[in-house]
Amino acid sequence: MSLLTAIEAGYSRDATTIYIDRHLPRTIRWRGKDVRLEPFLVCHEIVEKALLDELRLHYLHAHQIASRIERDAVRGAGLTWRHYQSVIKAHEKAIDEEQLRCVPGDLDLTPCSDAWSKHRSSSLRGMVQGTETAGN
Repeated sequence: MSLLTAIEAGYSRDATTIYIDRHLPRTIRWRGKDVRLEPFLVCHEIVEKALLDELRLHYLHAHQIASRIERDAVRGAGLTWRHYQSVIKAHEKAIDEEQLRCVPGDLDLTPCSDAWSKHRSSSLRGMVQGTETAGN
């Protein structure tokens, strides 16, 4: 797992790396215990990427299925989906408003075409292409 700026989580084009935004906390407090967020985010990203690559689903369909599996994993760990989502949502503004500076060159941009604004998508694509050109 690596930390990423500008999106909550994503994956490399070859599916070997999951990126998680540095603004998200590593743990959340639930009923007196610290629960790691990483397994739920990684679960979502792995399922989403597999559905895109192996079944050739449209991104929005793959994302919906991955979100439901993520929700079930959260509930299976004893958390409520509402609490988990409130923690994620509490960090969205910082993630969305951050000026992009560092984006992995192997970041899969498939979600960009469907989920993000055109401005953010083109900015991110330019940064990834710049990283690839620089040899990273």
